[in-house]
Amino acid sequence: MRHRWQALLGLVALLAMLPGCSQVLKMVGTPSVKGVRTRITHIDLESVGLAFDIKVDNPYPFALKSPRVTYGVAIEGEDILSAHEALDVRVPANTLGVVTIPVQVSYARVWDAYRKLADAKEFHYRLHGTVAFPLVGSLAELPLSHSGTAPVLRAPKLSNPRVRFSDVSLRNAKVTFQADMVNPNIFAVSVQDLGYRLTLGDVAVGNLVAATGGKIEPDGRGRLSLTGQIAAADALVRILAGAGLGKPKLSLVGRIDTPYGKVNLDRKKK
Repeated sequence: MRHRWQALLGLVALLAMLPGCSQVLKMVGTPSVKGVRTRITHIDLESVGLAFDIKVDNPYPFALKSPRVTYGVAIEGEDILSAHEALDVRVPANTLGVVTIPVQVSYARVWDAYRKLADAKEFHYRLHGTVAFPLVGSLAELPLSHSGTAPVLRAPKLSNPRVRFSDVSLRNAKVTFQADMVNPNIFAVSVQDLGYRLTLGDVAVGNLVAATGGKIEPDGRGRLSLTGQIAAADALVRILAGAGLGKPKLSLVGRIDTPYGKVNLDRKKK
């Protein structure tokens, strides 16, 4: 029985090469999209990378190869990007296969088009288009539509900064800086690999040592504590005289760890 079935499939494949093959293929069935899964392949402070895995059902006794995809990604009903390209993909015979469309979405592109999303933690998108497989004498064109949300990454923020001086002399002064560290994202981040640059007015604080919780939950808070030293003579005189050094300014350097990989914060921040 199995041999008869294999022979039939072989006959169908042979007939598909002949004139009128589209009618033969219709007897077997037509390819169809059985679902779409979205993966986040990359995220940083400027963009998010998405991969749309399109599950294609191939009923034919031969592989479907080299599909051409035409698609757009819409935000708020308007396309922010579109493309038409050929993919080096093969969907095996008589089974389900996956066609993956990689897309890079720039946050700036989204915000330029929709200012109301400038403070959003995520945005809604809709993928639409077609996946077309070339056949002998015809084209299998599959409609594509999928909606979902994608996250926006933002650097941790600081609130309630507090500065205290101790062990002040004409040689140095100990500085303690404390603040709440807020995670503005919809996912947890680890700050173990972060570094800090602290200045008080125009005076840099050296030899900084940080103490903070390693992981901050979504929309959560962590406590940051920094200790360092000031050795600049004019700054020490001002401290001893009871004068201030100016507002604290803390810059975050290094990396945070997200569910989608580590992200370097030394780049442009949003």
